Amino acid sequence: MRKILIALILLSVGCTSTPPLYNSEIIKIDPLDIEKYWIFSSSTSREIPKLASTGGEWTFEVTIDSNGKEWNKTLISSNPVGFMTQRKLDKLNNNRWKAAPSNQKRQPVSIRMSVKILPKKV
Repeated sequence: MRKILIALILLSVGCTSTPPLYNSEIIKIDPLDIEKYWIFSSSTSREIPKLASTGGEWTFEVTIDSNGKEWNKTLISSNPVGFMTQRKLDKLNNNRWKAAPSNQKRQPVSIRMSVKILPKKV
């Protein structure tokens, strides 16, 4: 019984994740202004879905919290339809960001980004 209780405690601790941290209200910014707030730091590896060989593009929105972690990735559009789905987007890399020198208060931001994959050359 004691072993089961310890296993359950370990599972519950292992399954919790750190919630997003917001030092202030989230502001929406233009993608061209990202470096005023956050600078790309690293990417955590996740399974990258197979993308269509025909190429395509998608637009999504993401929030960067005060710790520089990405949260709430939301697919806005995909062309062709189905090229990117919310499920595939969730499997893409989660980037980490460090605060820009001009962002000492670590302002959380919401940003809309577009990605275009060119068709593979045969």
